Amino acid sequence: MRDRLKRALVRVLHLFTWPLALPACLAARFGMYSVFEFGATVLSLIPGRIGQYLRASFYMQTLVRCHHDIAIGFLSFFTSPLSEVGRQVYVGSLCIIGNADIGDKVLVGSRTLIGTRKTASMDKVRIGYETWVGEGVTILADVGEACTIGAGAVVDEVVQSGCVAVGNPLRTLVR
Repeated sequence: MRDRLKRALVRVLHLFTWPLALPACLAARFGMYSVFEFGATVLSLIPGRIGQYLRASFYMQTLVRCHHDIAIGFLSFFTSPLSEVGRQVYVGSLCIIGNADIGDKVLVGSRTLIGTRKTASMDKVRIGYETWVGEGVTILADVGEACTIGAGAVVDEVVQSGCVAVGNPLRTLVR
């Protein structure tokens, strides 16, 4: 019941977010991502549950893949419309997410940077299913499924599925 209500509310909010989403989608077709970034940044400034629902509505219309049941915190935003977000994803406040593929049931702590590297190829950073990411983490490489990334870690190398990764430099512990 609650899921159906949220889905309906997010879809109703399309009426408010389409003036930002339509130009963002059109500009993205020509490789101009700054229009998308503008819309994402503006919506990140709206606090509370209504802000989360507005962000979900905008990202459903603009990202490659996004579901209505995401929760993107205050002052958090995506910088690339090429990103993909799975179901039941939670992103805390003050996060910046670049070109990323975030799996289902991923929890991301506040002040986290994901996939914001500026490389020639702009490869996607992948975060696997049911991964927990602590506060203040920088993720520049892929993270497998069912991983835990400790607070303050800098992930600059691939983390295999089922591992715990902590620190800077990164140390990987197998569960």
